[in-house]
Amino acid sequence: MTKWAKWAFAAAVAAPLFVTTSAFAADDYSVQPVQPDNQRTESVDAGYIDVKATPGSHQTLQFKLRNTSQKNITVRMVAGTAGTTDNGAVDYTTTDWSAQRFVGMTNQMQRYLKPDQTEWQLKAGQTVVATATLQVPAQAFTGRMAGGVSFIEDNQNRSKQTGDGLKVNATFKYSVAVLLSNNQEIPEGMLTLGGVKATQVNKHTVFAVNVKNQTPSFINALGMKTTVTGPDGLKFTRTQANMQMAPNTQFNWGIYTNGARLRTGDYRVETDTYWSKDGKRQYSFSGDKYTYHNHSVKTVHVTADQADKLNKSDYDLQMKSKMPVAYKVFIGILIVIAAAILWFVLLKKRQVTIQVIDMTTNTVMFKERARAGRMSKIAVTLPQAVRVIPNTAVTVIDETHLQVAAKQTYIEIEVTTLTQEG
Repeated sequence: MTKWAKWAFAAAVAAPLFVTTSAFAADDYSVQPVQPDNQRTESVDAGYIDVKATPGSHQTLQFKLRNTSQKNITVRMVAGTAGTTDNGAVDYTTTDWSAQRFVGMTNQMQRYLKPDQTEWQLKAGQTVVATATLQVPAQAFTGRMAGGVSFIEDNQNRSKQTGDGLKVNATFKYSVAVLLSNNQEIPEGMLTLGGVKATQVNKHTVFAVNVKNQTPSFINALGMKTTVTGPDGLKFTRTQANMQMAPNTQFNWGIYTNGARLRTGDYRVETDTYWSKDGKRQYSFSGDKYTYHNHSVKTVHVTADQADKLNKSDYDLQMKSKMPVAYKVFIGILIVIAAAILWFVLLKKRQVTIQVIDMTTNTVMFKERARAGRMSKIAVTLPQAVRVIPNTAVTVIDETHLQVAAKQTYIEIEVTTLTQEG
């Protein structure tokens, strides 16, 4: 959510059933996992490592790492446990256990998967085989352990242009999933909902629905819709499909308030979850059908103190409160500019030349100058022996007095000389 922070883009391997590639290429290097002999039959040539191994055994996993650039680079290798992000995506190299993204202690791939070397300095065009040791737990377990290895180039100098024209630094990592099981049977992943709370994510107020996968299996094809209804008709909704959860993980599904000011009172949180496309697909959601469906309604009470604290620190609300001031400043600037233009174009005095021409003799009777704005009128006095020829720019006051609109800087007044008979 934080636009102004550095972005991290992970080209992580998707969950089983969604992986179709077997090699991953960056701008400067490529990574290709070497499929082990004990790869599960349904995952052959899938592009990730999915081994079935006996308790207490260990094996070396291999990854072909090649420098495809014309320069020397340094690439680091890290390993971790598969976690689920709050956006409903699997991160195969989660190393921060303090984030409390895990349920129970079943999936601890980080303890059993270790890189044999953590850094490679590769010359241009060079290929090496990076290895990691997978130590299978001595005690048998059901389902899957899930984790992975990531390769990260040092001193990356990349930037990305955002939709609003901002350039941000981007750090790329390339992850390969590593899955471990003891037997062929993998139980179906099942989902449950935990508590709901009003909180903030990067200074944006959300209602966070805790989603748990307490099974040692992936939950694939996860879709959710949550509607939050509060006092005075406040309503917030979020819908998303094609999410996924790693085994034994949890995440907080956030329904954003988008700058609405929270009020004290009870909020009704109604959530529908759909997952799995294996088996009888009997529940429709977002144009697709799913095997499982869960409906939940919970109530969250927001106290006056909570509402006040969340509203004061909500980024969207802060921006809204600043907008009127910004608008006033903007309007004030426009007014100043408009006034300057008005003064310069209409009111600023400049020199105007008025020339009276006797059309009878085709001679200039007299010429005078005056300073006047474009909206002004200039008084002109004619000799008594002449009469003005009708002109829309001239206003006749009496026989000898005129007013002339000063729209131009040069004005001609045509007159005729009166004869004695006339």
